[in-house]
Amino acid sequence: FMKVTTETITMYRCLVFLLAVAVVTGRLTNEFTALKVKQSVAEERHFPKPQSTIGDALHYYHQTGTIELTGRDYSAYVAVLDDPRYFSFKPPKDGCVGPNVFTSKSAEAHDCVYATNAGFFDTREPDNKNKNHCMGELISNGKVMNSAEHTKNKAMFGLTKNSTYVAGYLTLKHINSLHFAQLINGEGLLVHNGQPFIESATDLDVDSNFVNEKAPRNAIGIFNNGTMAIVEVDGIEYERIGLDLWEFSQLLVTMGFHEAVNLDGGGSAVSWAKGKVISRPTCVDTPRICERAVTSITCIKKKPQFRYQ
Repeated sequence: FMKVTTETITMYRCLVFLLAVAVVTGRLTNEFTALKVKQSVAEERHFPKPQSTIGDALHYYHQTGTIELTGRDYSAYVAVLDDPRYFSFKPPKDGCVGPNVFTSKSAEAHDCVYATNAGFFDTREPDNKNKNHCMGELISNGKVMNSAEHTKNKAMFGLTKNSTYVAGYLTLKHINSLHFAQLINGEGLLVHNGQPFIESATDLDVDSNFVNEKAPRNAIGIFNNGTMAIVEVDGIEYERIGLDLWEFSQLLVTMGFHEAVNLDGGGSAVSWAKGKVISRPTCVDTPRICERAVTSITCIKKKPQFRYQ
């Protein structure tokens, strides 16, 4: 394991909140019963013992292995964060309206110690300074950076101001009611209750190239013990190197994820730590190693990012 360093915190509660799923495996807590959500799952979890510094809270490493389902090899970069106060989603310094930026440059600008690319974005006119490139919900440290009604049916991952994780499908009403400190749109709930969830994910077409293509992948979620984690898998689309979403979901389950949301992958996928790119990004989907300019990133910093309740 490699580590880094800083600060203190209090205990969190983790709430995994999934909408529009026909299977109920838990009870809504009192604070959420007012939402009157039908066919929903809510499961309350506590984070591990708080960590006093980012060096104690963050562990990141490179993991290689073979997918049991298909026997195919993978190369993954994993960041495990015991204390989510150090985490945030970040847009480019100029916001969503502006040119796209390399993850490495954005991470440096935001003073991150660990970062990956994050949300999906509009790839048209990437250098247009007057165009909104972010897609879907993006909330950073309590500030709404982007909102788009047409992406409300996409899987989302966030952290509320009262220190609970949320993973699943949310309406605008739920987004406003839950008071997010951090929130992002993904595409595909890959893991739910510790099991692969692709066949039930309402925003995925299981016959699509998006699901079945071998490609670099990226996801964010929580482990069974309540810690948060980000996993990025390298690949080369033109050479069918990387994982399809079936394989990726199995890998996440094997790693111990309880919930996981799919983030932007493909040529956007990259992991960065302590001033350098540590993965092998393929920005044009060929063996050439290069970064793609993106919008939002995941960012783990030396200091807590938000004053949670």
